[in-house]
Amino acid sequence: MVNLVIVAVCAYMALLFAIARVSERRRASGRGFTQNPYVYALSLGVFCTTWTFYGSIGKATVDGMLFLPVYLGPTLGMFFAPTIMSRLIRLKEAHHITSLADFISARYAKSRLVAALVTAILLVGTIPYAALQLKSMGDTFALVVGGAGATPAGIRWVTPLVVCTMIAFTIAFGIRRLDPTERHPGMVVSLAAESLTKLVAFLCGGIFVTRWAFGGGEGFFVRLSAGLPENLGFMHRLSADQAVTWATYMLLSTAAFSFLPRQFHVGIVENSNVKHTRTAMWLTPLYLFAMNLFVVPVAVAAMDRLPKSISADTALLSFPLLAGQHGLSLLVFLGGFSAAIGMIMVETMTMATMVSNHLYLPLVDSSPRLWFLRRHLLGARWAIATLFILAALGFAVAIGKSYMLVSIGMLSFAAVLQLAPVSLLGLYWKGASRKGVMLGLSAGFVLWSYTLLMPTFVKSGWMSDAILKVGPFGVAALRPTALFGLEGLPALTHGVMWTTLFNVTLYVAGSVFFPPTSAERRLAEEFGNIDKREGPLDGAGAAGGPTMSASAHLERLERLLAQYFPATAARALMHRCLETAGIADAERVTVLQWTELTTAVERSLAGAIGAASAHTAVRELRVDGGTSKALEKAYARMLARMQISPAELRRRVDYHQERETLLQEQAGELEARVKERTIELTRVNETLRG
Repeated sequence: MVNLVIVAVCAYMALLFAIARVSERRRASGRGFTQNPYVYALSLGVFCTTWTFYGSIGKATVDGMLFLPVYLGPTLGMFFAPTIMSRLIRLKEAHHITSLADFISARYAKSRLVAALVTAILLVGTIPYAALQLKSMGDTFALVVGGAGATPAGIRWVTPLVVCTMIAFTIAFGIRRLDPTERHPGMVVSLAAESLTKLVAFLCGGIFVTRWAFGGGEGFFVRLSAGLPENLGFMHRLSADQAVTWATYMLLSTAAFSFLPRQFHVGIVENSNVKHTRTAMWLTPLYLFAMNLFVVPVAVAAMDRLPKSISADTALLSFPLLAGQHGLSLLVFLGGFSAAIGMIMVETMTMATMVSNHLYLPLVDSSPRLWFLRRHLLGARWAIATLFILAALGFAVAIGKSYMLVSIGMLSFAAVLQLAPVSLLGLYWKGASRKGVMLGLSAGFVLWSYTLLMPTFVKSGWMSDAILKVGPFGVAALRPTALFGLEGLPALTHGVMWTTLFNVTLYVAGSVFFPPTSAERRLAEEFGNIDKREGPLDGAGAAGGPTMSASAHLERLERLLAQYFPATAARALMHRCLETAGIADAERVTVLQWTELTTAVERSLAGAIGAASAHTAVRELRVDGGTSKALEKAYARMLARMQISPAELRRRVDYHQERETLLQEQAGELEARVKERTIELTRVNETLRG
């Protein structure tokens, strides 16, 4: 049986690889699968991990229908997909956004500090969840090989083997190139195929269990009419605590569906057509419904028929094994395997991108002695991906069967929730500032660690239970599960309430007391008006005015790109930027053309190293005083010729951030001068008339 399972897994991985390669070839010929909205909608099914495939059934046997709000939240959230997701997709295209951390930092003055903090929060929140997937693969392999009731020792040698495979698979499909915003059609199509595999496997397993345990659907409903096991209070009225817990689960799952790194990457970064969100709006909820269709029947069967020695989490796999259905058992195992590898592959790729761009690269830039490492960013990204998966493996071994194992899912969701206020409010509230974000995120993360993470350490036996009983240093008001004396709430709801309260309060207060800078206000305008944004300003690049030699300035840009790319790639990238700015063959360029060129370079560089790091790198190419004066004169002529206000011009022209800040400052001066001249002309006219 061991050999059969290994052959099946290898064959399945080879099939996914072949599907991915075909997809990449079709895209090169202009007929890519990713142009199909159904492929996009199915790829969002990466949300359904082993926690869905196996864990929902175990959850139902303990907490009844509490598994349901985990999927009701995303279902309700998808009704807003054409509005919010389309805005995020347009912002991704406009700013060459590579990840969730890049998106948040781009909104708040492209701050490296904000990006680093977001990356750190996501690292802490996602490594345990990836560990859960690895542990599930090891345990279910031991189960399918040794039979129902086998000791889950598979993690000892199977999981390391899977880890090596996952590292190779992730690098092959997600980190082959330095620019992660170049879409990965092979990866997206393989995710869609994995979503279909786990759906078919779940439905086949559910149908079999329902027929085997109850004689079919009719027999199941007869069983329901006879009464349910005590633990399954499916039809009972919800108590106040249960209602609050339901609301908490829905809030967390809605935020997770949008702001988990893998969901943001698949839903936003990999999107090739904003109209695909309309299909996902109905198909994704339908997929989630189908993935939960047989949870209740299998849970009832698990409580009635499954031996006590077998975990209800594995009921979908254990029943076919008990019935001797080895082919079906293998199919169910492959479904769970698909649920795990899809999550690990995308999560690893996105976290490797964020860590390399927002933690590794700032460290390299901090010392001139380390600058040579900029040219090895792709290799660093491979190493980080490897370390991420190895860290997840180490965590999987460490947690064993502790209390933390059953809490990992919602703990990760609660960590991700900290990013929702600064992301969503940032889209609409123009008064938000970078310092407010830092305060809000820091407070939310500290409270999450204290009220949610620490109690799991205590209940797992890793810390003294006195912390929960009498509080640290004997201060009862500081008990993590009853902070400031607030008792009576479910532990998860209690933690989520305090983290969200501190997060939002300090975010708003920090933005009020430390207002946004002019650069932040400009970005707020752009983020808020992205749906109304027009194309590039016609003729802006060709505006008249003082010119400067192109060669000297182009050398500076090429040297910058050569710090991160090989010489050939740097020249090719520079040529694309020149074409974008419309000055590929120009010997002299205007000041406005120079700003367009540097903006194009920054955006291209952002695809490789992130918006925050790219902004820091290009900022070194600040214009000198003479160029600034030339820019002012050219800008004044444009205002006079176009007869529009400075504010309107700033919304329509997408200059480099530093130039835009300069334009904003000088717009005020120009307006003042215009007013002065208008007053003078009025006086002259009155004098002449008199």
